[in-house]
Amino acid sequence: MNSTSKYSNKDVAHKFDNQSRLGYAISGKRGGNPQVKDDIGYATLFIDNASGCQYGGSEISANAFSGFGDTYERRDKCEITICNEGKEVFRGGFDELVNKLQPIE
Repeated sequence: MNSTSKYSNKDVAHKFDNQSRLGYAISGKRGGNPQVKDDIGYATLFIDNASGCQYGGSEISANAFSGFGDTYERRDKCEITICNEGKEVFRGGFDELVNKLQPIE
């Protein structure tokens, strides 16, 4: 299964079908074309932390792997964790997060 990245004109080979896939796109303070990194294991986004980029504040993280050492393995789906001022307010998959954010009709 291949798809085209919206940040570049290159095909991105999805070699891990039915398993977690995590990447990011970042740009500096002055904008410009984002730098894209594909197939990473873990990422944290620190949000409005008065003390800077440190764990324990407000953050969103995504983890494509679970376990440690001999039990370290790729997840079926990435696990997302959201913390507000150091307190975990959500842990689960992307589909679970989307379901929580859906407006009640």
